[in-house]
Amino acid sequence: MDPQLNETGRQQAVVVARRLSGEAKPAAVYTPPTSSVLPRPHKP
Repeated sequence: MDPQLNETGRQQAVVVARRLSGEAKPAAVYTPPTSSVLPRPHKP
């Protein structure tokens, strides 16, 4: 199973990215090997 992020998850990701970009300079970022972390076209 490879669920997509819902609208809440996308909003949370944006908030975290903005906060981290202002205070952290990570050497690496690890994500799950799923396509749920990639943007997909909206399906009506």
